[in-house]
Amino acid sequence: MKKLCGVYMIVSPSGRRYVGSSRDIRTRWASYKEPKMSRQPLLLKSFKKYGVLNHKFSVLFECDLKDVLFFERVFGDMYLSLADFGGLNVRLPGCDDVPTIYSKDLRMHRSNKAKERMSCPERREKQRQVALKQVSDPFFKKRMGEATREWFKNPENVKKQSEQAKRFHGTVEARKANSERAKLRMSDPIVRAHTSNKMKDYYNTNPDVLQKAREVANILNSNKWFNPRSKKVVNTISGQIFANAKDAANDAGMTYDNFKNRLNGGVSKVESINYVYYEPIKQSI
Repeated sequence: MKKLCGVYMIVSPSGRRYVGSSRDIRTRWASYKEPKMSRQPLLLKSFKKYGVLNHKFSVLFECDLKDVLFFERVFGDMYLSLADFGGLNVRLPGCDDVPTIYSKDLRMHRSNKAKERMSCPERREKQRQVALKQVSDPFFKKRMGEATREWFKNPENVKKQSEQAKRFHGTVEARKANSERAKLRMSDPIVRAHTSNKMKDYYNTNPDVLQKAREVANILNSNKWFNPRSKKVVNTISGQIFANAKDAANDAGMTYDNFKNRLNGGVSKVESINYVYYEPIKQSI
């Protein structure tokens, strides 16, 4: 008998649907009579509850083997067979540019399993050693660099990366969350030591960069550094104009954070300061 390749559907007595595909649908249906599916737990649970023979089995579409995943996704979306919509599928396959979709329960299950694995210090150290070994491999770094450059040649990928960066860094809350994550990472002595060693190796191989970094540090320590984007501040009593809020805070004898907070009007029920942002008057011609 010729094998029947295509997409099928199973409907439980409660009306929940499952959409699947196979290169041999008859053999697949016969295998369900002794169900041992670990990848489809909802369908297995339904078989055990109602019995396999009490489910309705039908062939939706017959197609070539190379197209089964495409049509499985099409019919899965058509009949809303994903568990999030009341179906029995915990995942629907991806095809072409459409990614694989997983149910919320499956995503949570995998997330909890990953957290459980990473809660073991030995497991984390093992994965860290594997990552360090990969990064130290020149061939691996070259291959990753080529793949990254190829990826950024696509304008859609660049646009997607830009939108993701705006989402992660575009708001004060996002930047604060990123800062907290960075502080948490750097609180690990192993991470700090690894970062320090990487910086030392980089500066040893790039002495010009090290010299430039030292010059910038000297300028910062001598308090002669000036950011051209800084807003000027004026003393409303004396009329003195300061290049930035830090110099004005030093003149007022206040900490920079407290001064900046008051300057922006962020402190209520406290005496205001005699400093405002300087806005030169534009003369009309």
